Parts: sequence; C-alpha cells; structure tokens
Amino acid sequence: TPLEVMRVGVYEATDIELALGHGPSIDFYVPDGVNSLSGGRLAVVKEDAADDNNASAMTFYTTANAGTASEKMRITSAGNVGIGVDDPAQLLEVAGGTDAIIQIDADSDGAGTADAGIYLAEAGTVKWLIYNNGGQSDALYVHDADADGMYMVQDGNPSAWVDTSDLNLKTD
Repeated sequence: TPLEVMRVGVYEATDIELALGHGPSIDFYVPDGVNSLSGGRLAVVKEDAADDNNASAMTFYTTANAGTASEKMRITSAGNVGIGVDDPAQLLEVAGGTDAIIQIDADSDGAGTADAGIYLAEAGTVKWLIYNNGGQSDALYVHDADADGMYMVQDGNPSAWVDTSDLNLKTD
C-alpha cells in the first residue's frame, strides 16, 4: 500500500461538480532558454459525469516540439491500458497513426540465443505460444501448449512444418 507523501487534488466546495474528463494534474515544464514550455502532464480524470461516482483514469501526456500536450497513454479504473487509445476496451490496446508495432527484445545482451514471444493463457494455463526461438536458427513458432502447430524458419532457408496428426481443415 503506497504511503501518502503528497496530495494533489481539486477540492470541491459546496455545489461544485467536477466534470467528466476533468481532474487534478501534475504539469511538467521544460525551459527553452527564455521561457518554460509545457513538456508533459500526468493527470487523473473522471470517467463518469455523475457527482457521486469517483471512477477515474490516470492519463499521461507528452508534448512535441512547439506543440501542446496531448494524451499518449491511459490506465482506466478497470485496469485497461491504452497507448494511443483514450478508451481501451481490452487489458492492453495499442493504436498508431500508421503503424502499431510492439517490439519485444529478449536478447538485449547480444548473445543471439534468447527467445522472445507471447504466451496466451487462460486461468493461468498457457494455451498457445507465439515466439521466436533464438537458439534454433531464429525459427518462428506458433503452436498450442502441447507443441502441436507450425513453425517457419528464415535466414535463407524457408521452410514450414504443420502437425497433421489432428488437422481438421474446412473450406467454404
């Protein structure tokens, strides 16, 4: 449990209601040699217009050169995280203007043998795996938890493997 060492708030007086999307913020300013310009903002904003509902999102803003601060990331009261999305419906939702690329770098030391990927689980049990096998010629694996599935290899040796032991193909 965090220990309160500083409190930032908008304290309400009688008959003052905080509107939807409004709330307290911490603003950061960056000097440009003459003035201090807005560099970013961390804010907590109301997610519901009702005065008796304090559901709030935490929002993160950054500023481009000579621009105004704009929201880049949000964590909702439900715990959903949006990057480039101001109302994420999933645990993690990412959107980009033209590209939305997520990089997972499991080999930051440069050894060339680490695996990077995503495990899809249900109730704590891994069901599907999508990963790069760095120790085996950079093969891309897509398979279920029992290793049934397929993989593809790059590095000039294109090949693919599909386990046909339980393969049910359907065509329309």
